[in-house]
Amino acid sequence: CSTIRVLATSRHALGIAGERAWPVPPLAVLNPARDLFQTADIVATVSQYEAVRLFLDRAVAVKPGFALTTQNAAAIAQICWRLDGIPLAIELAAARARVLTPEQIAQRLDDRFRLLTGGGRSVLPHQQTLRTLIDWSYDLLSESERVLFRRLGVFGGGRTLEAIEAVCTGDGVDVYDALDLLQLLVDKSLLTVEAGPSDETRYTMIESVWRYARERLESSGEFDALRNRHLDWFLALAEQAKPGLEGPETAAWLERVDADQFNFRLALEWAAKADVQKGLRIIGALTRYAEIRGNLEEARSSVQLLLNAPGAQEPTSARADALIGAGRIAWCRDKSEDALRFYREGIALLEKCGRTRDVILQSAFLGFVELNNGIDDGAETRFRKAIEAGQQLQDITLS
Repeated sequence: CSTIRVLATSRHALGIAGERAWPVPPLAVLNPARDLFQTADIVATVSQYEAVRLFLDRAVAVKPGFALTTQNAAAIAQICWRLDGIPLAIELAAARARVLTPEQIAQRLDDRFRLLTGGGRSVLPHQQTLRTLIDWSYDLLSESERVLFRRLGVFGGGRTLEAIEAVCTGDGVDVYDALDLLQLLVDKSLLTVEAGPSDETRYTMIESVWRYARERLESSGEFDALRNRHLDWFLALAEQAKPGLEGPETAAWLERVDADQFNFRLALEWAAKADVQKGLRIIGALTRYAEIRGNLEEARSSVQLLLNAPGAQEPTSARADALIGAGRIAWCRDKSEDALRFYREGIALLEKCGRTRDVILQSAFLGFVELNNGIDDGAETRFRKAIEAGQQLQDITLS
C-alpha cells in the first residue's frame, strides 16, 4: 500500500513514520480596537473576514433575515475576535442570535462557558458546548500535564519558560520536566509558541482555553499560592526593568514590559488583596514605562487601587515611591494640583525613610510642577539645591 495517502485531523500528531503534520489555524479575525479605527465602511471591512462570514451564515440559519449592519458590525467583530476565530465557538455564539442581539452576545462572553451551549444533536457529544470540547481535551491529558496546564492559567497574555519554571513547578511538576510538558501541551493544541522581544519564546493560550485553565486553577485549592508566586516573579521583573527604562536600553525594556503588560495588571490586582506593599513597589518601578507608553489612565487607576488598599498607609519606602509615581502620572495628565499633593507627600515620606539623594532629586522634579502652578520662588530654590548637591556628590543626575 505504498501509494496510499491518508488525510486525517487530530488534536495532535500521531508520531508515526511518514507522517507530515500541518497546523490548522483558526479563522481569520480582526481586532476591533485596531482594525475598525476610523474605517470608512465598517460593514465592508468586517465582512472580509472568514470568522465573520461563518457567524453570519450560522446566524441566518437560526434567524432568517439576520444581516450585518453598521449598527451590529462592531459587536460581531468583537465576538469573533474574543472567540479567537474558533469555528465551533463562533457557531455556538451565532446560535444565540435567535434570542440575543450581537451586542448582548458580546457582553456575555466573560461567561462564555454558560453562553456557548446548545450544539446540534447531530454533532459528537464533546462538540455540543464549548466547555465539553475543552473538557474532552483536558480529560485526555496525563496528570502532570493537567497540573501544569491549569497552573499556566495564573498568567495572562503569555509566559516565558523562565517564568513558568519559577511559578508553576514543584508539588507535582518537576522543574526539569517543565519543558517536555510544555511541548506536549503545544502538540495537543492547548498552547501556542510565539516569538517575544529579542525572539524570546513565549507560550500563549487562546482566550477560551485560558479561561478554562484559570477556572480549573481556581477550583484546585492552589490558586492563592500560585498568584503569590506570580506576584513575586513580576515584582522582581519590574524592579529589574526600572533602571533599564531610564538608560540606553530603554527601547528593549519597553518591549519586554509590553509583552507582560497583562501579567503586571494581574499582579497588581492580586497585590491589592494579598500584599499591597509589593504592589506599591511595582507601581514605583514601572512609572517611567507608563509615562513613555502613554498608559496614563490605566496607571492612574492602578495607583489609586493600590494607595487605597488595606495596609497601604504604612510609611514605607514602597509607599513613598508609589506616591512619587502618582505625582509623575498626574503631572503627565495635566493634573497639577494632584501632582503637587502626591509629590509633597512622597518627598516627606522619603525624608522619613532617610533617602536623602531621592529627596533632592524628586524635589527638583517638584520644581517643574510648581513652575506650572506659578510657584516660581520655590522651584528655583529646589533647582539650585539639586545642582549644589550634584556638584558636591559628583552625581551627574542631580547636577
